[in-house]
Formats: sequence, C-alpha cells, structure tokens
Amino acid sequence: MSFLNPWMLLGGLAAGIPIALHFLYRARYKPIPWGAMKFLRLAVEQTSRRLKFQELILLIIRTLALLLLALALSRLTTCVGTKGTGPRGEAVDAIFIIDTSYSMNAKEGVQTRLDVAKEAAIKVINGLPAGSTVQIITCSDRATTVGPRSPSNLDQAKLIINGLKATQQATDYLPGLIEAVNAFERTTGNQKEVYLFSDMGRNGWESQSSAIRDKCTEIKNQATLYLVRCANQPIYNVSIIDLKPQTVIPHTGERVPFTVLVKNTSTETVKNLTLSLEVDGKTNEKEDQPIEKIAPGEIRAINLTAKIEEAGWRILTAKLNTDDLPDDNRFSKVLLIRKKVRVLMIDGAPDERDPERSAAFFLGHAILPVPERPAELREKYHVRLSVLRTREVSPSSLNEQDVCILANVPLTGPNALSPEVVRRLTEFVKGGGGLFITGGPNLEPKSYNRGLGSEGEKLLPSDIVDFAIRPENDPVYPDLSSAEPFSFLGKFAEKGSRLNMLKNTDILTYVRVQEPEAGTAQVLMRYTDGSPFILSRRHGDGEILFLTARADRWDWGYLATNPTFIPLVQGVLTQLVERSSSGYNLIAGQTLRYLPNDTNKSYVLTTPPKDSRSPEEKIKLGKPIPVVGSDRNGLIVNETSTAGIYIITPEGEKDGQPFAVNPDPREIEGMDPLTDEVINDLIGFKAIYFGASEESDAITSNTRSKNERTVWILSLVLIFIFGESLWAWYCSKAW
Repeated sequence: MSFLNPWMLLGGLAAGIPIALHFLYRARYKPIPWGAMKFLRLAVEQTSRRLKFQELILLIIRTLALLLLALALSRLTTCVGTKGTGPRGEAVDAIFIIDTSYSMNAKEGVQTRLDVAKEAAIKVINGLPAGSTVQIITCSDRATTVGPRSPSNLDQAKLIINGLKATQQATDYLPGLIEAVNAFERTTGNQKEVYLFSDMGRNGWESQSSAIRDKCTEIKNQATLYLVRCANQPIYNVSIIDLKPQTVIPHTGERVPFTVLVKNTSTETVKNLTLSLEVDGKTNEKEDQPIEKIAPGEIRAINLTAKIEEAGWRILTAKLNTDDLPDDNRFSKVLLIRKKVRVLMIDGAPDERDPERSAAFFLGHAILPVPERPAELREKYHVRLSVLRTREVSPSSLNEQDVCILANVPLTGPNALSPEVVRRLTEFVKGGGGLFITGGPNLEPKSYNRGLGSEGEKLLPSDIVDFAIRPENDPVYPDLSSAEPFSFLGKFAEKGSRLNMLKNTDILTYVRVQEPEAGTAQVLMRYTDGSPFILSRRHGDGEILFLTARADRWDWGYLATNPTFIPLVQGVLTQLVERSSSGYNLIAGQTLRYLPNDTNKSYVLTTPPKDSRSPEEKIKLGKPIPVVGSDRNGLIVNETSTAGIYIITPEGEKDGQPFAVNPDPREIEGMDPLTDEVINDLIGFKAIYFGASEESDAITSNTRSKNERTVWILSLVLIFIFGESLWAWYCSKAW
C-alpha cells in the first residue's frame, strides 16, 4: 500500500477541529440555588449523561469523516513500490517486455505479430500520465534491457520500439520477467506497471512454469501485470527441421542424396508446397520436390540430391515456398566435402592364413565396395582406407584421419592397444573425429570399461556387462521398428525398401551393455529382445558409434554376410563424417567459436542480414585470443540471434570459414497460444489481459482507479456524513 499524494495526509489534522470545538464551546453555566429545582435534580443528571453520550458519538463521526476525507485526497493505492522516493502524482513507472522470438515474425494480416506488438506498445506510451517513465526489455530465451537511457524520455522509447527486430530464438518468458523485477530498482515512483507484449505461445509459459509462477507472483506484489495479446489468428506453417546426408558420404563429382525433414506445425493440412535444395546459393542447379499435402503435426522425410563440384566447406540450403512464418522456411548446413575420406581401421584379430577370418575383411569390403582390380577404381573412390594391426598403431597414426574403426580390438594382453593410443583416441574424437567400435570376443568387459568406459576415457556409449549367447534355434534379430526414425537407420525401416532385409539377420551372440542413462548416449536400434544393437554417444565435436554385434565373421551371426551390411557400414561412415561439421552448424543464440590455424592475422565477421531490407554487416574481430577450454587461440562470437550464414575471413582476403545458424527448433514445438484461463492457472492469479487492437487507455485507467481505492474511501465519507446528519436529527441538534 502506498499514496500518490501523501502530503494530503496532513489534512487529517483537521480532525482535531471538532474535538477543539467540543471542548471550547461546551455549555457554560453558573449554579443558582432554586428550591423548586431540587425536585428535578435527579432527572437533570440523567438527561445530562444522555446528552454527553450523544455528543461523543457526533464527535467520533465528524472526526472519522475528516480523517477519511484526508485519506481519500492522498489517493491510497495498492501498488507497492520497492524504492519509491517521493510523490509524482499520477505518474507511472512502466516496464515493457516485448517478445522478439521468431514466432513474432508470423503474419497477422498484412503485418507481423511484432509489428502489432510495436503499435500496441506505442499506444500504451501515448496513454501514460504525465511524468511517467518507460523501460524496454526484449525477450526470447534470453532478455536484454534496450533502453531508453533516460526512462523519462518517452520519445526515445518510441524510437527504440520502432527499431526492434525479431530474432530466430525460442520463446521463454522467464528471462524477461526476471529482468523486469531487476528494473524495479531503477524506478522512483510508487505506481509500477509491467506489460508483456507477446503471442502468448505455450512454449514461453511451460518451459520453466514453476519459476515463471514465482516471478509473476513477485511482480504482482509490487506492480500491476498486463498481458497484451498480439495474435488473433493461428499460424499456417510448415518448418524445415533438419538436413542430413543419407547413407552416402558427401563427395565431389556426382549427385549425393540428402534427406530434408519438414514438419507441419499448424492445426490444419498444408497443401501445394515446393521444397528445394541448392549448394552455395546456385539456384540454377537446385533440385525441387513438390509436397502435395502434409497433415497437422506430421513430420515428412523428403529425399533430394545435390551435386557438389568442389571440395572444401560447402553450404547446402533447403528452402520451402513461403507460408505464414518465413523464418523456418530455410535451413542451411555447412559440410566439409573431402576429395578423400580417410578411414583408419585397427584390426584386432588378423589372420594371415585365412584373410576372410580377419576382423578387417568384411568391414574393409563394405568400406570400399569396389573391385580391387583395376586399381584405378579404388584410387578414384572417395574413401581412402588404411588397415593396421594393434601393435602397428601409434598416436600419430590418427593424424589426418577422419574416422577410426576398432574392429574386435583387445585392450588387454600382448595385442592390446597402448594406453597412449587410447588417450589419443579421446583427443581425436573431441576434435571432431568419428569412432566406430564393433563387437567381438576381444571386448573383455573389465578392460573395456576401465579403458574406454566410465572408469576410463568415457568413449563407450555404455559400459559392457557380458556376452549374450543365444541358442541356434532361437536367435535375435535387429528390430527395425525400434530404429531412431531420423537417424541414418531410419532408411532401413522404410516400408518397401530393400534395406528391410536387415531384419532377417540372425544374431547368435552379441555384447550385452548397460542401458544408457538419458542424456548420456542414445540407442539407435535394438534387437528383438530389447537389447541395444547400435548405440551413439557424442563427445566433444565428434561421435562414437558402438555396434554390439560382430562384423568380421559369421560365428556370432550373419550380419557381415547380409546384403544390407554394406549400406549399414556406409551409413555409419556418413554419420561419423557428417558429425565432424557439427561445430560449424549452430542454433540461433549459441556461441560461435573458431580456432584458426593462423593466429597472427586479424579477422572480420560477416553477419547475415536481419531482414530482407537490411544489408550484411561486417564486424572487425581482431586477432585470436586465448579461449577457455582450449590450448589454442581463437575467436568467440556471442551475438548469433539472427539465422543465416556467418563467415569469418582473414582481413583483406576473400575466402573465409562459413558457419550456418538455424532457427531454434524448440520454438515450433509450442507456438499455439494459451487461453487466459490456462495462463491464470500457470501463474496462480488472474492477470489483466487485453488485445493489441483494443483501446488500452480505458483498461489501464480503470485498473489504476481500482488500485487507488479513492472511490471506496469517498463512499465511506458520504456514509459517515449521512450517518452524522441522522444522528444529529435524532439528538435534535444541527451540524
């Protein structure tokens, strides 16, 4: 509770006037003896006591009426200031939280939702009482106070609002609410108002609902909370959510197949879309694929091909023709295209007498599925394979390799890998290399858990328990229905595909592993008994795939002789090679980190345009500096809120390192707006809502009047005056 005109409380001193009159003008008389009155003495005393009681009641009523009148003139309000330092009359300290997540770029008629929010915010500013202040906070999954420098400069506040642009980050209201509470410390009055301008998407309220509830309650205890809806119609939208190679390693010289994942995020079927895929912006060489229709909530995998002419860092971009939300109609990926993919296979069970019984035999033919003669065929093939025995491997063997395969490799005994090589494997994977581990009798559980598992380098996706041995008449099979649908194994589960033959593979023995904890590793496919068949674990910039079946001989089963073995191994290589580019493919808002080879040069960052009307911007980054968590100097870019291609180039040169930044995929999972009732349940009280198109002046003025309690107090004053008049009449006295 506070007062808008606290000095008027001095008017309460007027309550002393009736008291003074009561004592100054009491009836004065001089006793005169009169015999006849002695008989009336008893009656007079009784009447005198009654009159004194009546006068006391009148005194109390008149005093309370004056006190209430002073209280009403001081304008009592329920808005409690945390740092109020003096009266400013009707002035308001307004704090605007404006949602700049990319759902605010959705079309709302001829405008975007952000445009609607801007107009609503300026309308509120125009209706603020004289002497008011405004602080503006932009909010997506993080919040920033953007001004104005002087909160009382409302013209500057309008300019800031008009210049706001949406990011491609997800919605989360908690950071904005936290920043609003911090902004209370920069206010000087007692009447505070917080406005949230947003489409009220479910994602923003539910992502951290408990913390949001606490913060809204804290705001309610200090200010009035207004929720301004800036969306009146549903979004008609299909999003591109991923772009990845299929089971062919991207290489130069021929068209390479890619899978583009699209999702209908709207509540109705979307029809007549066109999806295209291009390389390095060459629209004349793009491939188009029509999408006749896609149902609400459906995720569709669309197959497209791209021809890559040159090796190096290439930019692949998938595009959809426009809908209500253009931000997620474009998805880019930066890939390192190699002339040769270098694979090192460490053979843990070589057999010179019978090479077909070597661990490297079947894997080698799957990695190089071309005839050995003539030799030119293998020279032209885009994979270069090196096979070494365990005793031939040194830490330097991993230099300049893209993928390392441990084929039934022992970690104990005379043929074990050295501890130095094991440690080098960790560095190799962290730096972006791929590691493929296959099952076999040499995977002794204790030594593997101690060397590569949770007790050692933590490269195993999950610790090994033992070996599961099945009777010949009761084998297990790869369960295609358990395949992670959007991994490289998803192709094996497609109906009618020749890759379905994988499900007919008899597995008699496999490596049994612990069920991985959520967030540590992922099971990409299981056996029909539920045990993991292939597991994945990310480590640094690289990835590890663990095949629990044996891939080198048929005494554990018949995987290596199944017709799908070659595409399975090719898919593994594709997954591991593509993962090496992960550090160059970011989500909006993530930190961009670049460790250039030449640390003596100065570098320039080229950023994508913030919208169709803005140009690219060039920012000088200077020379690389020490980077936390790395032994090399590097460059750090924290501002990546806009999706697109960022390029870091040595100053004065043309070619640089590209980075692809895509919209935050969390946004499409909860763009549907919540109703007032649901939001009230989430925050624990009834907030004040109004639409951006409504007249905010009437709503805010009415709310401020209710908060002041002036009308109620004046009503009490009238009641007291009316009661005084009745009582005076009853007592036969005039006021």
